[in-house]
Amino acid sequence: MKNEPGILLITMNLTKLSTLLNNNTEELLNHNFSDAKNMFLKKQNQNYLSR
Repeated sequence: MKNEPGILLITMNLTKLSTLLNNNTEELLNHNFSDAKNMFLKKQNQNYLSR
């Protein structure tokens, strides 16, 4: 199999990529949740103040 080095390279890059994705997904989720929470709280305050 003369194509082995290429396959190995692709496999290594995919592993690196999936590690990056896993690390960043958690950060993104936390970031998005905090944004959503802030928007929700802002809206709640506006509703409360406009009574």
